Amino acid sequence: MTPVTRYDAVVLAGGRGTRLGGVDKPALRLRGRSLLERAIDAVAAARRIAVVTHSPLAVDDPRVVPAAEEPRWSGPVVALATGLAACGDDAAPLTVVLAADLIEPAVAVRALLARLDGVVRDEWIDGVVAVDPGGSRQPLLAAYRTRPLLDAVGAVSAPDPASGARGPSMRAVLDRLRLHDVPLPWHACADVDTPADAMRHGIAIPGAEADRDRVA
Repeated sequence: MTPVTRYDAVVLAGGRGTRLGGVDKPALRLRGRSLLERAIDAVAAARRIAVVTHSPLAVDDPRVVPAAEEPRWSGPVVALATGLAACGDDAAPLTVVLAADLIEPAVAVRALLARLDGVVRDEWIDGVVAVDPGGSRQPLLAAYRTRPLLDAVGAVSAPDPASGARGPSMRAVLDRLRLHDVPLPWHACADVDTPADAMRHGIAIPGAEADRDRVA
């Protein structure tokens, strides 16, 4: 279904990949393309695509804008704020947000935009968010009204003496938004966090074969 209005996209691709031994997760390949390329493909209809990453970005598409949060690894809220800023002052009315380590981002984005088409005319709704079969909301797999999202991110990004060294949480952002839940099947929400995740989806982890050979 064609979305009722234009949208921008923010793809978050700057995590540490700690549970995968520090590998660049978005660079992992599935069915001949990197996870990052698959994420960008999923939002191909976007007016502008901000990719938040500290890795070189070799994408031949003028709509794709690289951005890097500072300081590095400041958490998803800071990364999201960086991506929203990269979309510019003329941002589209809607923003799709997704992590770059999803297995089937296109399936998820289609489902979100299809549901958004039915609720976007309701000014009391600030967007739609994916919910996995376990009942957990996935804030990095969602489509938001841009203005309320900017306001919510700005509100939680303000210094909070009670938070100590912890960065703001995406849950705090969601708490400030009126969202419509979109239940999705596991395959549409699945991501790659661990070697077991990679193995389950047939994704090779660089260096893993060499490690197994040394052990053998």
